[in-house]
Order: sequence, then C-alpha cells, then structure tokens
Amino acid sequence: MSAVTVALATGGTERIVCDVVALSAAFTPQENLLRQTYSDPVWAAGDIVAPGPVEQVIADARKIGSAAAGGERIALPELGATTHSCGSDGYVCICYDVTVKEIERSVKEGFRSTELLKRYTTATMGACQGRLCHGQLRELTGRFSPGGDPILTSPTTARPPARPLRLEEAVAGNRHHLERRTGLHDTHVALGARFLWAGQWKRVEHYGKPGEPDLAAIHREYKAVREGVGMIDVGTLGKFLVTGPDVVAFLENLYPNRVGDLEPGRLRYGLLLD
Repeated sequence: MSAVTVALATGGTERIVCDVVALSAAFTPQENLLRQTYSDPVWAAGDIVAPGPVEQVIADARKIGSAAAGGERIALPELGATTHSCGSDGYVCICYDVTVKEIERSVKEGFRSTELLKRYTTATMGACQGRLCHGQLRELTGRFSPGGDPILTSPTTARPPARPLRLEEAVAGNRHHLERRTGLHDTHVALGARFLWAGQWKRVEHYGKPGEPDLAAIHREYKAVREGVGMIDVGTLGKFLVTGPDVVAFLENLYPNRVGDLEPGRLRYGLLLD
C-alpha cells in the first residue's frame, strides 16, 4: 500500500501518501438486549437510548434508577433508529468486506429488507455484531427501495449473544480432550505406562510398577536408559509428505544439512529454518 484517495466533503478528492489506514466510524448503540426483552419491564439510560455528554447520562441514569426503584415504568424511545449513512461507494461492513455496490445489487436481485440482506450478504454478522454497519445497512435498504414498507428497513432481529462469544468461553472451563492414541498404545499399557497429554495425544510419561511412586519410577527409568538402551514412541509427531521434481533442492533450502544423500528408509535429524 502506498496511498489512499479520499472524497472531500467540499467536493473533489485528495490523494494521501501513507503505509497504513486506520478507520474510525460512529458506533451503533448496542441495544440488542433491550430489543430482546419483548414485553418485560425495562429501564435504560445512557448512549444506548439518549446519546449525550457524560453529565446528561449521569442525570438520566439517576432519574431512571429512581423510577425503577419505585416500580415506575418509563417508556423507551424508539429502538433501532438509524442515523448513519454512507456514500455511493465503499464498504458497509468492514468485518466481511460487504460494499455499497453489493448491497445495491442484492436489493435489485430481490432481497429488499434488512433481514434478507443480512443473511444474503452477511452484513452485520461479523465480529462487531453490526456496531459499525447496522445503521448503514438500514439506510441503504431505504435508499435502494424508496417508498417501501417500513418493515423493509426495520432493525434486524436481535438474538443472543449480545457480543461475540469465543468457543473457549462456551465450554466454560471444561477440558474435554479428543483422545488420540499411537499404534503402540496397548503395548505401553501392558508394560505399565503412565500417560500425559501431548495436545490431543496420550503420550507415555514413564513406566511404573504397581504401587511405585512416580519419582521412583522416573529415577529407575532414567538409570536404565543411561546404562542400557532406550526406545521412544514418536507416533505423536507430525509428518509431511513432500513431492515434486525439485523436492530435494527445495528441502535443502529449508535445512542446513544435506537431504539428497539420504538412502531410502533412512532418517536424519535436522533444523527446519524459517
């Protein structure tokens, strides 16, 4: 990237030489939870219902908190109001790279509502959950479907979760391994192996006799390897099959040691460079 061209509010364009572009846009209020409440009593304050300076937010919060404590119901303003708009070109949803032209083309194909456009173009379905593009999607729907039923530009259905949820949060701390075993697993078990987790693999930690403490077993095994001979099951290691007419030259560019003089069936340790 060497430069960007921006449209000026006064007309015309300007080319700016740069290496990186940081985009800032107004957030759509995260009123998802309020729009999921249906008929239940709800009290809300702050930018989510009445954007304004901090002093105003604090005052509104005190007023509404007092009303809630007294059981008084305060009507919420219309949720999902759109104040965002965008130009005739560029991106609507930067999470999934949905452009204005794609929205326009989708409307012409018959997807003439925010709900359909959401599912067809994936706008508002990205990591920001519509915080940057929900209002723009509604404004474009009205722009490309003038005079249409208000339902066409209504807020898209709000469903939980109200923020993106990572899989590690969904499992709530549970550690369930998809257990993988090497071809020698049963042999290890018969020899008294005790296992540890190596990723998804069950890998031998050491061999012990019934009732033998772990430390004693490790010392005994260490002495046996130092004074005799040791074997290791490397079935848990990853393997790559590399083929092609220039495979030897390719591998010798990656390894500092020779590959071409290896005989079939032989192995050689090497350092894989980055």
